[in-house]
Amino acid sequence: MTDELSFTLRLTYEMRDAVDEACLHEAVHMLEERFSYLKVSLKKDWHAYYYTENHKPWVVLNTDHSIPLNGRESNYHLLAFSYFNKTIYINAYHGQLDGTGLFRLEKALLYYDTLGTGLVVHFAYPFYRSFRNIH
Repeated sequence: MTDELSFTLRLTYEMRDAVDEACLHEAVHMLEERFSYLKVSLKKDWHAYYYTENHKPWVVLNTDHSIPLNGRESNYHLLAFSYFNKTIYINAYHGQLDGTGLFRLEKALLYYDTLGTGLVVHFAYPFYRSFRNIH
């Protein structure tokens, strides 16, 4: 992925309270087990792009900036998570996840994140979610 943010989808969740870093890390770890088929890197040979397994952990960074995918900052993954204050971000490569796949991932993330807090409703009301394509 040469253009750092090409084909990156970014979901934003505004939570009611500050994001609990430990809960988010645990939630992402649980996602890694459930969605292990998404733990890949994108490589290119002479004529084609292809996926290769990536056994490094998904990153969870404390930043509100977009994370360039398939590089050092994302542990060479096509998926990265971040948070800042009350906001959680998911950065995903659109070639790997469409809206339906991303919806399943986000539902699981929010479910796993709330397990650690004991809260039934962890996000702000009204629920704020933005979905945008970064070019």
